[in-house]
Amino acid sequence: MKSYKILRIAGVHYFPIINKWLWENPKFEKSNYDKMLKIFFSSSILYSDGFTHSLRSLGQSAHEIIADFDILQKQWARENGIKYDPENWMTNILMAQIKKIKPEVIYFQGTEWCIPGRFFAKRPDDNLIRVIKETFPFIKKVMIYSGYPSHTNRIKGADIFFTSDPGIN
Repeated sequence: MKSYKILRIAGVHYFPIINKWLWENPKFEKSNYDKMLKIFFSSSILYSDGFTHSLRSLGQSAHEIIADFDILQKQWARENGIKYDPENWMTNILMAQIKKIKPEVIYFQGTEWCIPGRFFAKRPDDNLIRVIKETFPFIKKVMIYSGYPSHTNRIKGADIFFTSDPGIN
């Protein structure tokens, strides 16, 4: 089986839960990025690292990014010498992570990452899929998952679309 470098981009989305969890886990913010990610996934409060764990067991190179978790993402940026605009930290850091990891496949855990214009105000008609495919030629495939109905402009440019509901197409 051919080995691929795969990157999953997910988010926490539920910040009241995260804020409570952070209060209960004071050591989290004093850790390095890898330890933070391990602590977060081991708590299983939102997502686990089952995706990367399973792919790695199949011989794939898999990575996870929790793109909207500011404490975690900003720690990665500090450790990697990445400067970011405080107003655009999520996009700046995510693009730097993609550049560093150089995945062949990107898997978006949800269509909210690809709302046209969300991250690139100067490109209001383009979703994140289009921008990353144009920016990073090493990306061969982009996959996206949706568990609820959303506009087709969010999945435009995706090579593979997953859904759990037969009513979503």
